[in-house]
Amino acid sequence: MSKCGTICDTSHCGFCRKRWWAWLGTIVLLGAAARVLALMDASRLGFFSQRLSDALVYERRAREILAGDWLGPADFMHAPLYAYVLAAIKALGGTGDWAPRFWQIGFSLLAILLLAHAGRRWFTPVVGLLAALLLSLNPHAIFSDTIIQKTTLTTLLSVAALFALGRVFLPREGERGIFAWPLAMGAIMGLLTLDRQNAIVLLPVVMLVAFVGVRKREWGGWGKGEVQRGGPRLGLAAAALVLVGWAVIMTPWVVRHRIVLGDFVLSGPNLGQNFEMGNRPDATGTYLRPSRATGTGETEQAGWVKTVERATGKPASARDVSDWYLRRSLDWMKSDPGAWLALTGRKTLMFLGAYEWPDLEDFYLLVERSAVLRALDAVLHWGVLLPLAAGGLALTWRDRARWWPLAAWAGVISASIIAFVVFGRYRAPVLPVVLMFGGAALVEAWLLVRPGAERGRAASDSAVSGGVSAGVRPWPRVTVAAAVVLALALVCNVWASWPRTTRGFSHTNHAVALADLGRGDEAEADFDRALALEPGDPAALAVRASVRRQSGRRADALADYEAALKSDPEYPIALRGKALVLADLNLLEMAEEPARRAVALDNRDYVALTLLGSIEARRGKLKDAEATLRRAVEAGPMYVNAHINLGNVLLMLGDAPRAEAAYLKAVAIEPSNTDVLFNLGVLDANAGRHAEAAAWFARILSVYPNFRDARAALVDCLVRAGDLDAARRAADAAHPPAERDRLMRMLPGTR
Repeated sequence: MSKCGTICDTSHCGFCRKRWWAWLGTIVLLGAAARVLALMDASRLGFFSQRLSDALVYERRAREILAGDWLGPADFMHAPLYAYVLAAIKALGGTGDWAPRFWQIGFSLLAILLLAHAGRRWFTPVVGLLAALLLSLNPHAIFSDTIIQKTTLTTLLSVAALFALGRVFLPREGERGIFAWPLAMGAIMGLLTLDRQNAIVLLPVVMLVAFVGVRKREWGGWGKGEVQRGGPRLGLAAAALVLVGWAVIMTPWVVRHRIVLGDFVLSGPNLGQNFEMGNRPDATGTYLRPSRATGTGETEQAGWVKTVERATGKPASARDVSDWYLRRSLDWMKSDPGAWLALTGRKTLMFLGAYEWPDLEDFYLLVERSAVLRALDAVLHWGVLLPLAAGGLALTWRDRARWWPLAAWAGVISASIIAFVVFGRYRAPVLPVVLMFGGAALVEAWLLVRPGAERGRAASDSAVSGGVSAGVRPWPRVTVAAAVVLALALVCNVWASWPRTTRGFSHTNHAVALADLGRGDEAEADFDRALALEPGDPAALAVRASVRRQSGRRADALADYEAALKSDPEYPIALRGKALVLADLNLLEMAEEPARRAVALDNRDYVALTLLGSIEARRGKLKDAEATLRRAVEAGPMYVNAHINLGNVLLMLGDAPRAEAAYLKAVAIEPSNTDVLFNLGVLDANAGRHAEAAAWFARILSVYPNFRDARAALVDCLVRAGDLDAARRAADAAHPPAERDRLMRMLPGTR
């Protein structure tokens, strides 16, 4: 206990100010320790080193930014900020698997510090400490730090926005910044919008809070001792400054869209796709892939575009795609409002429920492997925190004029999540508010059981509820709060109950990551668990078949594809996979049948068309193959394999100029594709253009310096071009020594 009986308002008591900082330091250290322990457990997961889906998209985009491509491709539809943050981390030397996670831990620790200050501003110093403690030990927040995903950044920016909002709405005597804080708050909201696109719905709330806060409050003036009282004009100025700060941050990305997409678009042009995903007849309330023929993350935009172009019969811009999906969703909602309301009710329960709805990386996959997360999740999961926060709201109801902006923030962003789709990580902007109200509930509960504790509470602008602190036992309010907590606890943990365990598709995704890392036995175990949870799941069977094919187990892969097609005879991925395996086994006539079935299901499936064309070419039907591959190129102009295979067929037909044109289109799409670079080099070498051929082989070696065939071809071309010094340098760079000696012997006058 302190001299005054408790930790009071730190602006009034030097002793308690030091004690408050000591507690906060301890909380930060505790949060750091929990995160490092969880990170060590996470390092054993396949996702730690192998990037898939969204993580792969962000990783690639960060590399492109570092290479100087600041604008990015037209099909980059993700919220952009995290990619630039990853690029900055890489630029600072964080190129491995651990560095981004350690930076994210740093972001979380900063969020803990800011939340403590925000809680102190909105409620009391003790509430701030308790909110910080809850964030430091929040299991899902800890999990977010271990994956390559933007959730940690979302949490930090949300806390920073609420901290700035408190400085605007609840200024203290002598504080300045009547213009600076609204402007800063707008800038933070801009960053949050670039990280979490639906955060744009919060902008009107923040502007309203700035208007009300500045209009009613007194602020320190520009000169010492001066005081400025707000009014309607200053309130409007503050709201305008919020908008200006937001616009300053958003403008570069809007300009980027104009340059790359040809449209003025806020944040990302995928509003319609995301809305339709959560509002259509077969919606589940969470993620749905664009079509059964596509994967997720890096391929979803191509799937959306293909669907729209097939439906409309003409090319579609990014805005066209978004508008088409939005119209289709709104049409369904109008035609069947009962089904839409039922779906919205389901999504509301999903949002309130204790279960953390997974994306690719499943929270519960790490919980299984981490003792720290397992212990924390048992006592601090969403189904505990949300009822606790509701109790805090009820107990501090008399102070609602003080904290209503927090409730407005949480309510608006929650509604936007429910309107689209639900993931556990989407609750990140709501979490800081939940934790502050949870801290307030704990303080009020303590004051109820310790009647003498209220004497240490400061009678300042940071007191919470007047009833308790005045020594009055507010039993009606306590009864209401208890009823609210109990009701919401039942909703979160019983009525909105989904098994809080790893799902089948999560094991499948993890198995893919493990297989890509060469950990085949572990991948098989995860596949077995996935199929035990969802027997006969065609997606799991098809993915396992693909992994088995890549490892050379073609008979097992074929059996899995057959089993997948038994569950779903029209599953495109299984049809294409079966055709690939049969082609590997040189059973070309049998392979052609499933490939044609896949094309019959979707005559613009450019992957299936490319596969069919390559099978036709191997069967000697070169003219048919050329026609099929031209259809593939037309359906998927950015699909590099279609261009490569078309070039190969044209070369077999003796049409070298058109083959070269096809290869050049492929290399424009994927500049580091070794197959097409090698083919271009061979074409130039066969045409006697040895210097040009050498340039292609040198490009391969700049990316893959141990590509033996490319180095041998480079040395040969340089010798034929008469550049013996360059040929000698290229041969001398070879590894191992035996390879270097072999290449040296290719030089004239060398044995």
